[in-house]
Amino acid sequence: MKKHLIYGAIIASLTSNASAITLKAEVSPGYDSNPYKLSDSLDNGEAWFVDTNVFIKQKLADLTLSGSLKNRAHEGSFNNADVFTGQLKALYKKTYSISDKKVVSRLGIQTGFKDKTYVSRSTGAIGTFSGQKIEDRYDYDYWRLLGSSSIQLSDQVRTALALTYNNKSYDDQNIMGISTLDYEQANLVNTWTFKHNSDGRFKLDLGIGERDYDNRRQKSKAGALVAGSDLKYFYHNVELSHRYKITQDLRTNVGIEYEERTDNGSGYYDTDKIKYSADLFYTVNDGLKVFVKSSYEDYEYDNLSTTDENDEDLPGKQGYTVKLGLEKDLSELTDMPVLGFAGIRLDNYDSNDPVYEYDRYQAFMGIKVNFEK
Repeated sequence: MKKHLIYGAIIASLTSNASAITLKAEVSPGYDSNPYKLSDSLDNGEAWFVDTNVFIKQKLADLTLSGSLKNRAHEGSFNNADVFTGQLKALYKKTYSISDKKVVSRLGIQTGFKDKTYVSRSTGAIGTFSGQKIEDRYDYDYWRLLGSSSIQLSDQVRTALALTYNNKSYDDQNIMGISTLDYEQANLVNTWTFKHNSDGRFKLDLGIGERDYDNRRQKSKAGALVAGSDLKYFYHNVELSHRYKITQDLRTNVGIEYEERTDNGSGYYDTDKIKYSADLFYTVNDGLKVFVKSSYEDYEYDNLSTTDENDEDLPGKQGYTVKLGLEKDLSELTDMPVLGFAGIRLDNYDSNDPVYEYDRYQAFMGIKVNFEK
């Protein structure tokens, strides 16, 4: 709670300066058919929730400061599904030229947290280890350094290189035998953007990364811990997307992304993930917009019989997510910069382990307020 108050105070202080400020706030009640993402074999229940989000940004010449708080609170007995996150960020941006080519460089630092009760997918109750509850197992704090530069090679082509360093620290359980999930990770991403005409563009991201755990062990192919080892992950990522404006009122986004993860041991933690996405946005009139967002994911992890949800060791899964929604400008009715919205979300996932198969339906409506000065 002390941490939450500190983040709130810092975010509120961003409004005290007379510089350019953006303030966004959102309140959205809704319904969730399966807040714990449990399988049909368990009594997953259903609950009402309220989402509240606040975002503040202050611009000081080339420096931008921002902060956000997001909270989902559920009714009564479902408060173990609550999620609270916070983020603070400082970003320095500079635009200049090299050989008459426009270059934009950014340097930033970011910190944040996530609080969410760990509920076991196999029991529907708070997770335990050696008979002790570990409800804070997956709560974490993080800090991140980021730097990037992009150069406009021509009217049609832009390329960028981004390097990030992420340090994530999980809640300390102080229980003998439970693994430590803390890690540091570095990622390097090269992005190419090709604008083939005034209405469309392709984007290609090529990335590599390495994650080093502070005190976590490799596993043999049979799932046994390898004494004296230090676990590392290596990542290779490719993402291709295309955005196109079909008409003045209709536009689309489609994409495909692939991620390969390998470990530095037996290959026990090796995974492959491919994800397809397709989005459609339509402006009905000046004040009303509708959208459809869809994705299909195939996450392959072949260790079928050694799932350990206390150790982030989760089985493969395949499934889809579909979101449908609308937004309506209410500023003429309220004399304020208010946007009303409503939508539904459907999730359906199968898994190598039946415990991790689930269906989920969410419906919501709310308002967004956006102030700028």
